[in-house]
Amino acid sequence: MIVQSFGAVAGNGTVAIAGSGDWSVKKLSAGTYEVTFTASFAAQPVVVATGYMPIVQGGAASDNTFSVGPIQPGSVLVRSFDVESKSVDNAGEAQDAPFTFIAIGIRA
Repeated sequence: MIVQSFGAVAGNGTVAIAGSGDWSVKKLSAGTYEVTFTASFAAQPVVVATGYMPIVQGGAASDNTFSVGPIQPGSVLVRSFDVESKSVDNAGEAQDAPFTFIAIGIRA
């Protein structure tokens, strides 16, 4: 059966929108988050993450890029990187930022 896990994560690594409610998140370091699925997928799911800018919060996600991986049946790492900065030295560095994600696959 094809299922999906989805939600939104705040830049500080907390759940912003529970979405499907079958996942948790842990901030590992600046701009690096581990999303863990309550029930593992049977194999590696397809995962997409993108910036999330709630109305009450502006900021980092507007100019960040997000990467996912490694993707495992039970979890995925999501990383956020600053792509534009007032200081050229900060461009490309990991940066905390809110994001949304969706994982689609077959449950074990």
